[in-house]
Amino acid sequence: MESFFTVIIWIATLDYDEAVFLTKPLARTMLDRNLTSMGIACTKENWFHFPKRFYKSIIKHFSQPYREDEGFLHCLFKLREILYPVEKCDYSDLSDLKARMHGGLDKNGNRVTEDADPMKEGLFRQCMKEIDDYLGETNGCDEMKEIGRRRAAEGTDGRGACERRSSGCAT
Repeated sequence: MESFFTVIIWIATLDYDEAVFLTKPLARTMLDRNLTSMGIACTKENWFHFPKRFYKSIIKHFSQPYREDEGFLHCLFKLREILYPVEKCDYSDLSDLKARMHGGLDKNGNRVTEDADPMKEGLFRQCMKEIDDYLGETNGCDEMKEIGRRRAAEGTDGRGACERRSSGCAT
């Protein structure tokens, strides 16, 4: 989903005047042959985790039609929030901090798992709902329902089922 998000941004940033395009932060970063993959990852994190930086470094450099489409911008900010949430830590009892400091072990010595959804299906569903909402259609969630039906018929876990709820496109 992150790659798809980046492609949407790339398209909105594209300018057919190459000199103008190459002055934009996204193009400068992604096309910089001297920048390591770690450098690109850190730059992406800096842009996407902070709404003001996202606006200043990305949105302000969109082509005019995209910059002026409030629905598109709202959708992108929602996708950004889903894919790059601002981590809120409650260190009032220090257990989360201690777990991080001790290699991911909780107070009982059990490993704290970071991700119960390794395939990121939940993120994909949330993003699909936002895109469907922007487009004013349900094709994305409808496709996910169909995939879920096929998976259920094949005897797989069936998590692909998607019901349209107020909270989004969920299982």
